[in-house]
Amino acid sequence: MTDTDGRPDPWLALAAASLAILLIAVNTTSINSAINDVADDLSLSTTTLTWVVNAYVVASAAFVALAGRLGDVIGIQRVFYVGYASFVVGSVGAAIAPGPEMLIGARLFQGLAAAILMTASTAAIGAATPAARKGLAMGIWGAVGGAGLALGPLWGAVLTDAIGWRAIFWADLLFIAAGAALAVIGLRNLPRPAAARFDVRAGIVLA
Repeated sequence: MTDTDGRPDPWLALAAASLAILLIAVNTTSINSAINDVADDLSLSTTTLTWVVNAYVVASAAFVALAGRLGDVIGIQRVFYVGYASFVVGSVGAAIAPGPEMLIGARLFQGLAAAILMTASTAAIGAATPAARKGLAMGIWGAVGGAGLALGPLWGAVLTDAIGWRAIFWADLLFIAAGAALAVIGLRNLPRPAAARFDVRAGIVLA
C-alpha cells in the first residue's frame, strides 16, 4: 500500500518502526525479572550476571552510528532484514546457551541487532512520513518504546514463571516474524540509497 505520490503508506511504515522499537525495549528490561532464575540455572557470579544484563545495552549504544551508516549503503528496508536476522541469531543463542560465555555473547549480538533496528526504524519514519506528521509519528514511536520498557519486566516474569527464563528469548521470534512481515509490506518503495562505500575501519573506531 502506498500513497499517491509513490511513498510507502506512512501508517504501515510507522507500524513497522514501532514493532521494532517494541522488540528492542522489551529485551532491555524483560531479563530483569529472570535474573535469579538465570543465576541459579547457570551458576553465575554477580559480576557475570551484571554482564548478562548490560552487554545488550552496551552493544546497542556502541553500534548506533555504524548501523546508521549501514542504512545509507544498503537501504532502510534491507537494514530491517539484517537487524531481524541478527536478532534471530542472538535470541536463539541466548535461549540455548549452556553457560555464561554463550549467553553474554548472544546478548551482545542482540544489542548489535537492536542498534541496527533502532536506526532503521527512525529512518523509516523519516523517509515515509510527510513533514506535517513526522512529529506525531515520532511521538507514537517513542510512546511504544516507553511502553515496551515498562511492560518488559511483566512480560519476563510471566514467561519465566510459566515456562522458564529461556522462553523470554524464544518469544522474541514471534516479534521478529511479525516485524519482518511488516517490513516487507510497509517499507516498499522507500528511496533507494545512492552508491556509497562502507568504511569498516571508521565504523570500528566509532563503535
